[in-house]
Amino acid sequence: REYGPVAKTVCPAVALKPVPQTTIDVLAVITPDFVATHGGPAGAETRLNNLFATMNAYHAASNVAITYRRVATMSAAYQAASTAGDDDAVALSALTNGTGPFAQVGAIRNFFGADMVAMFRGPKSAAGNSISGVAWLNGDGEGNMPAFDANYMYSVSGDWAFPGATLPAHELGHNLGNSHDRPNAGTGIGTTPYAYGHFVCGAGAPASCGQAGFNNTGTGFGTIMAYHRPTVARFSSPALVCQGTQPGAIASACGVAEQQDDVRAMNCIRQSVAAFRFSWVDACASLAADSDGDSLPDCLEAGSGRVNGAKDNDIFGNPLLFAAQQYRDFLAREPDADGLNHWTSVLAGEPGSRGRMVEAFFGSAEFQGTIAPVARLYFAYFLRIPDYDGLRHWIGQFKAGMSLGQVSASFAESPEFALRYGTLSNPEFVSLVYANVLGRAPDAVGLAYWNSQLESGAIDRGALMLAFSESPEYRTRIARETYVTMIYVGMLRRSPDPGGFAFWVGHDEGGGTGPGLIDGFLASAEYRNRFLP
Repeated sequence: REYGPVAKTVCPAVALKPVPQTTIDVLAVITPDFVATHGGPAGAETRLNNLFATMNAYHAASNVAITYRRVATMSAAYQAASTAGDDDAVALSALTNGTGPFAQVGAIRNFFGADMVAMFRGPKSAAGNSISGVAWLNGDGEGNMPAFDANYMYSVSGDWAFPGATLPAHELGHNLGNSHDRPNAGTGIGTTPYAYGHFVCGAGAPASCGQAGFNNTGTGFGTIMAYHRPTVARFSSPALVCQGTQPGAIASACGVAEQQDDVRAMNCIRQSVAAFRFSWVDACASLAADSDGDSLPDCLEAGSGRVNGAKDNDIFGNPLLFAAQQYRDFLAREPDADGLNHWTSVLAGEPGSRGRMVEAFFGSAEFQGTIAPVARLYFAYFLRIPDYDGLRHWIGQFKAGMSLGQVSASFAESPEFALRYGTLSNPEFVSLVYANVLGRAPDAVGLAYWNSQLESGAIDRGALMLAFSESPEYRTRIARETYVTMIYVGMLRRSPDPGGFAFWVGHDEGGGTGPGLIDGFLASAEYRNRFLP
């Protein structure tokens, strides 16, 4: 890549780590063979946590003022690294260009505000696949990381052969402008004339030490960016002392001033890289401010390619925006990368599937287990349609950590409950639960049992009502009312009006289907006006 004239940046040579510490956000892309290597999703998550923590430990030990933060993780059904003839450079090209299973990577990177994208693959086999990792080498050679290089912040690392996290640290190091050691650097530019790995040939080193190739240094060492082995978990810097772990290993400076000093180069460009994308991780919640009234929080406007101040959340023309909106509307949260990738891909391949997508969110275990129960409590306690503001309040309380039992107890102690029912004894409360939820009076055995549970303190009134409102019998009985209510709340951001509620509940009872309600709302002016002028 060629750059126009640039001003040389003076990168100060400092012995101590500069301040402030800079956070660089990373989207991790993992493949099925990476997951399988670690025994499944839980093991893969543990491995990723370890890799990022270890890379950050390398930075801290090297006085590099960079912390990698994994802001999202996306699975991609890419071929196994052991595929015959596979080359990581092919994977890097597909990842960078967004082809095949990586079609949504760029959009998801932007959505989550990831400055870098790091792909992690499984181990290689003896199938002629000699490359273990590859990345774009960025920088202009003058101490700068141009904005153009944001397009090349991609790397591929195979999870094999090398100890700790030196391989991904090496590949992400290329993205940050560090070359290999000089004999292995080729013609790449890098960020500065001294952004090179360092090595020292010690006793017992073969004649090839100091030449191109993966060379042994005997009692010497190579830094993270060097091809010379054994590797010490440090980036090159004349201010550090490195020493291998082999018998008789020599201690020596980890770099040479103005020659091999990755630490100085990385500290120089760290803030430029961190500014490639705006991350909302620290600043944005799912119900955050929306000053332009397009149902997209202000802090997500830039990452979603929208303009804050304009009502331009075009969920009808952009599959990613539509998919992300369903998470906000029905799950009261922002999407995870895998879910966003899945639903965006489904909608991109089948534009007419919006109604089925909404239906899927309503039927999801997350919605049915965390959002719908609050609506059922309204019907069980007050025999009425939930008001929108109240419902959103209690959903927010539940999402913030309040248990459903605590929400239910709050209903039992509310002014509305007292106004509607007055002061009830425990037997009277049990009778109310049976009447409201089951539509009948309690039998003698049931009344005696639940009264004794309340009297003994084994449960409180909130727990009793919740047990009944979440029973299979009541969930089936109130299913249509819950469905209509939550489709109104999710899609139109309001409670159903009595006429609409009665119509759609009756429509469903008469043999209508849920998608009829959803498709009608999708085509309505009221729904469209939530997002566009």
